[in-house]
Amino acid sequence: MATPAAWDENDRLRRDVSAAVAGAAQAVGAGRLVQESLAFVYADGGDAWLDEHAPVSVGGPTSTALAAEANATELFAGDTVVLRFGVFIGPDSALTQADVEGARAGISPSLGRRNGYRPTVWLDDAATAVAAALGAPAGTYNVADDDPSTRAEIDAALAAAVGRDALRPAMDEVPPCLEPVARSQRVSSSRLREASGWTPRVRVGIDGWRLIAERLLAA
Repeated sequence: MATPAAWDENDRLRRDVSAAVAGAAQAVGAGRLVQESLAFVYADGGDAWLDEHAPVSVGGPTSTALAAEANATELFAGDTVVLRFGVFIGPDSALTQADVEGARAGISPSLGRRNGYRPTVWLDDAATAVAAALGAPAGTYNVADDDPSTRAEIDAALAAAVGRDALRPAMDEVPPCLEPVARSQRVSSSRLREASGWTPRVRVGIDGWRLIAERLLAA
């Protein structure tokens, strides 16, 4: 993940395939297009809440996420909904499983300041957000925990879930391609909640790790 070339396929999908999908939706006369995007496009906000009007700052893989958003809105004439998701977390996610294994070895899954906020979303809650987007007004919506956790809170919850006293950062310095995920992003999802009634079931940054550890242990 720290190597820029590792993002080549990701960038091609976001840049080129999103354009093909938008064009295909336009060609068949679809009424609505839902485009996946990232909450990491926002500039570092410190302790401030970040809504959909907060400043963005491209870097690393986030630049093509914004390209995909543009393709969905500019190449499709129907209603477009853009969903800016936090980190997907769930027991059947390979990335989450790797995070748990790393935590068992004492390594934190997140980069950046420990008092910085990290937007996350439970996989099942992400799915219900997509369903809610089918009936929401066209526009851009954040999809993350109602109460985003700091990296210190996430580390403490994950350490407790795997029986560790504490976790240490995986890297002393953040590579440029991973800088966007090291920002403090206290993302607000209130717009989607007010527009559709969607609300996340799990505060995954804190409670999710216990649920994941219990599920993986049972498996």
